[in-house]
Amino acid sequence: MTILSSDVATFDVLHPSTGLVLPVAEPDGAVRGTIYALHGGGLSSAYWDCPFESALSLARLATAAGFRVAYPDRPGHKTNEERWPGGMPADEEARLHVATIGEVLSEGPLFLLGQSAGSMISLCAAATGAIANLAGIEYSGIGLHLDHDREHDGPIMERYWGPMALYPPEVFAPEGRAVTTPIVGEDGTSAFGWWKVFPSVAAKVTVPVRITMVDHELWWGPIPQALAEMSAGLSASPRVETNVEPGAGHNLSIGWAARAYHMGVLAFFERCLRV
Repeated sequence: MTILSSDVATFDVLHPSTGLVLPVAEPDGAVRGTIYALHGGGLSSAYWDCPFESALSLARLATAAGFRVAYPDRPGHKTNEERWPGGMPADEEARLHVATIGEVLSEGPLFLLGQSAGSMISLCAAATGAIANLAGIEYSGIGLHLDHDREHDGPIMERYWGPMALYPPEVFAPEGRAVTTPIVGEDGTSAFGWWKVFPSVAAKVTVPVRITMVDHELWWGPIPQALAEMSAGLSASPRVETNVEPGAGHNLSIGWAARAYHMGVLAFFERCLRV
């Protein structure tokens, strides 16, 4: 275990036998639950601890509320690129995270948090039924059917991210490389076929789920329709909540709307703890 310095929390890097490099932000006091957070394609674990504006950091906000946050670079990204240079298919990556959780994070309530490609992994992990302490899931940035009619609308960055004004300017400056990384092919493959995979995966999720879409999302068609279809598919979940985050782009947790979004995520996890 390697201790890294932080001005807010102690960040431990766990090295489970699965080989996944796993940073963990610990609260100062008792741990009320663990958030296992998976970023999307073209990003890194820094997505959950915005290096440009501390108020936008999920890791800082959640640890202040008593939650532990585990947030690995997904396979193919940054610290976990060398071992899995091309990434992993969604179902295989899900099993890797399930094994990691079972080995080092099996005590106390656990919540899965996913963004974009990380959302697919989170749902696949939940569907295994192998996370005994799973208490809830929040995911954002993904629907079911990619809207190919929008593929050439506007500048390429805005098609993926939404309006640039929704993010701190550092995100698009050289220092933005702290958060971004090349996209791995497996993420795109999984996204294109997600509509075929989702029904069987969603039907096996048996914990409360909250789904968030941003109001500047371009890739997944009409937002109300996407939320309705996904909610209906989660037929075994005891409760499905939906949220449309205003003034937000696809990479929500490093945008100006991040703090409001993260507060909503923590509020949902608090409700899960009372079930």
